[in-house]
Amino acid sequence: MGFVAGILIVVLGAGSMSTMPVLAEVFSQIVMSAIVVLPIIGFLEGFVGGAVFALIYNFVASHYKGIRIDLGTPKD
Repeated sequence: MGFVAGILIVVLGAGSMSTMPVLAEVFSQIVMSAIVVLPIIGFLEGFVGGAVFALIYNFVASHYKGIRIDLGTPKD
C-alpha cells in the first residue's frame, strides 16, 4: 500500500510541478522520496501495530487461559 501511495504522490506531484515551476526542484526531491519512504513507514507501522496487538492478546489470554476449542466428536 505504501508503494501504491508513493506512485500516486509521484503522479499527482508531477502534475502540480508543471503549474509551480519555482517550487519544482524542492517538490521533486520530496515526491521522489515518497516511493522509498512510504513503504518503509508502512512496514514499521505494521510491525509496531502487530507487536502491540500481540502484547495485548498475550496479556489477556494469560488471564483468561486462552481460547479453547473442542474438536471431539459430539456425544449423544
